[in-house]
Amino acid sequence: MANYDHPERLTDFCFPEVVNFNWARDWFDFYAASCSDIAAAGPSLSGTWREVSYRLLKSTSQEVSAVLLRDGVSPGDRIMIDMTASVDLYAVLLGILRIGGVVIPVHHGLHPDALAERHAVARPSRVISDRGGGLTGALGADTLVRWHETSRQLPDLDLSADAPAFGCFTSGTTGAPKLALHSNRSHSVAHLASLYWNRLDVGQRHLNISSPGWAKFFWSSFLVPLTAGATVVVRPEWLGPAEFEDFVAEHDVSSVCAPVVFLRETLSRASGSIRLDDLTSVGEIVPERLRQDAHRAWGVRLREGFGQTEATAMLGELAARPGRWSVLPGYRIELAMAEGEPAPRLNFGALAGGSFLGYLREDGTLTPPVLTPAGMQWTGDYATGALTDGTLRLLGRGDDVFRSNGHLVAPAELEVLFERHPAVRSAAVVPAETTDRGLVPVAFVVADHGSEAFDDAEVLRWVNERLPGEVDVVSLTVIEQLPRSINGKIQRSRLSQAAYQK
Repeated sequence: MANYDHPERLTDFCFPEVVNFNWARDWFDFYAASCSDIAAAGPSLSGTWREVSYRLLKSTSQEVSAVLLRDGVSPGDRIMIDMTASVDLYAVLLGILRIGGVVIPVHHGLHPDALAERHAVARPSRVISDRGGGLTGALGADTLVRWHETSRQLPDLDLSADAPAFGCFTSGTTGAPKLALHSNRSHSVAHLASLYWNRLDVGQRHLNISSPGWAKFFWSSFLVPLTAGATVVVRPEWLGPAEFEDFVAEHDVSSVCAPVVFLRETLSRASGSIRLDDLTSVGEIVPERLRQDAHRAWGVRLREGFGQTEATAMLGELAARPGRWSVLPGYRIELAMAEGEPAPRLNFGALAGGSFLGYLREDGTLTPPVLTPAGMQWTGDYATGALTDGTLRLLGRGDDVFRSNGHLVAPAELEVLFERHPAVRSAAVVPAETTDRGLVPVAFVVADHGSEAFDDAEVLRWVNERLPGEVDVVSLTVIEQLPRSINGKIQRSRLSQAAYQK
């Protein structure tokens, strides 16, 4: 059993040095060769629930590799995947990665215009899809995946650990999605940090509430559990908060990672009929009320993590250090103040040359990450405090944090304060321009029990009483729901537009 309860050892860890490394071939195939444990359990393209062993997933995905090689796929070819989450998707991902292809999943069910936009950015050599009416010329996933246990002999390929392997579209919370490219070094190896935070081990059954197309899917639904020898319980498209507890009980799920918005809705109706070994969340600040609800309903401490599309998990609450941020193994974190900035930026270092390879340009070249002279990479997030004494506070994205009346305003912290009020279900805070005071914070909230009896003035007064004298939220607008990206993050840019229009 892995031991994740020695945080004092974190500073001793360095990511393994690799030159030629392909995770699908050099780790997964090696581990799966004689392993009959279940690798993935979930819906299949045939419409049935299927539990697939490591050995079966290896042999089936090798056949996918062979078909793609016959079709002319070469190392470095970008392949866009428009498939729902299924066990078949895992065979496709492994089949592409093993032969040096670049896997670029997109969120299943995107509007045709959004799908075409991503296709124009990725410029893939092929598209694999499990639906009709998608992109013209797509390969049918059902023609690629044939479940069988006969291993395939594939040609040896000399594949660099630094060659492109994974493509992740950013969430698009502040603008059009960009395509970040990762290598086996920056994703397969560096996600050992994420594995430490997730605490997965052989035999555990892990459910991640995330869709193909987002970096969190590569992290918590693919690389981390299959590196650990755990079982991925694949989320069916129909699984929502109402079905969550019954699903967890039926499929013996012991570990869950889910966004705040999903957990909030799920816990609002929880019966307390399940128990979890581990519960984690990334992407938004976890409100204290949500932590209390999770512990009361499921007997588990909800732990928060921090990562980004351009890296892996970098910071996280550890079971041995609850309530404070710890730097995850292999990473270095620093706060750096730049001239003209309202607060220090969070910078990180992990791998020689930075983290991800860069953003794909229209001409097929990459815009590489910008590194500091010390080789650190800028995250775009503001933070204050220090890691050494447990006082580090993440303030939010650089696009979100602003100054009002000379005081630093972190919308995420104000949102947590709003959500402490019993009448507020969720909240978002954005800046609005005034003629006499410059930028001021305004709030958009979703009422906990409908807006008919919601007292705007009382809630606003309650919040402002708890803020420093230099800061006050000047207005509150009740809305039915907050605008969110497909992966659940608040789209503040849309709310900012609404605030300026008002």
